[in-house]
Amino acid sequence: MSPTTLDEETWGVRTLMGVHDLYTRLDQVVEEVNIDPPLSRNARKLIVSIPFPRKMGELADTLGVTKPAFTALADDLEKQGTLRRERHPDDRRAWLLALTEQGETARRALMLQANHFVQSVTGLNAKDQAELTRLLDVIRETNGNTECPYS
Repeated sequence: MSPTTLDEETWGVRTLMGVHDLYTRLDQVVEEVNIDPPLSRNARKLIVSIPFPRKMGELADTLGVTKPAFTALADDLEKQGTLRRERHPDDRRAWLLALTEQGETARRALMLQANHFVQSVTGLNAKDQAELTRLLDVIRETNGNTECPYS
């Protein structure tokens, strides 16, 4: 049997090992994804999670942080000029976060670096990377995550 052949006896454990290896390596290189001035991991994740104005509570959930910790992070990024708060047009109690021009520039730079690192870690060509992304989207949706904030 060739190394790329999957059979019913080994596909499950090979998939688990592959996902674990990929996660471990990506977790290592994600620290290398950064811009100037340097940003914390949560700040980088927040910036790439705002392709359009989003509710602060949703973003806190996306990052998996408490509301007070998220507010402090948003305050810091607002002071740096990376994002701004806007009133929600339909809910006057809610605030939206939107990227400033500086934030948009940072988001593009982070997304390009992330693409480069994923390609270097996986070794996949563009066609295979697109297929992997499609399959991971199916897995996310299967597990109830129907929204991709990084689009």
